[in-house]
Amino acid sequence: IEVKGACDAETARLQVADAVKRTFDFSPQVQVLQRGTLANEFERSLKAARKSPKTVHGYTDAARRFARFLVDHGMPTGVADVERRHVEAWVIDQVERHAPATAAGRYRYLQQFWRWVVAEGERDTSPMANMSPPKLPVRPVPVFEATELRALLSTTSGTTFDDRRDHAVIRLFMATGMRLGEMAGLTTESLARDEQAVLVVGRGD
Repeated sequence: IEVKGACDAETARLQVADAVKRTFDFSPQVQVLQRGTLANEFERSLKAARKSPKTVHGYTDAARRFARFLVDHGMPTGVADVERRHVEAWVIDQVERHAPATAAGRYRYLQQFWRWVVAEGERDTSPMANMSPPKLPVRPVPVFEATELRALLSTTSGTTFDDRRDHAVIRLFMATGMRLGEMAGLTTESLARDEQAVLVVGRGD
């Protein structure tokens, strides 16, 4: 095990502990289906494809949760032995124990894991083939009333820089419906003053 660079004893200890964990991680939660390093291989593949850290975490977390479920419920963990009914049992567990959006998200993440398994030649078909994700309940998004918007704008009626900035931010939210992250990513180069337009970059990898 290599300790990188000059460092104190605590830093060296942490580097060694991390290397040992990555090399000898035999936790049942990481033993995704029969092959002890399958989840780690999946994670490396995602990172090599330059997926965002959030995507990498979501995909691998779902795979490891599924593996933990199989172990806890005495279900087969061999990569070729998992069947649709085992996945369905896990989906039911997720729906019953978590918010609908969380369960649906983990379903989609686990789909990606099985697609990767098939692409790697570990099995011919995915046990999730022809399955449908759990339905999300329709929840109307609450919107501001006109009086509430006027009250909000009135808080920025001053002439200071902060007032004018906040007023512009609120107006942009009202006019475009952009997300908070999209608003935070705006720069002066995003503004096309002559066209009275703004360039918004959406989320994604």
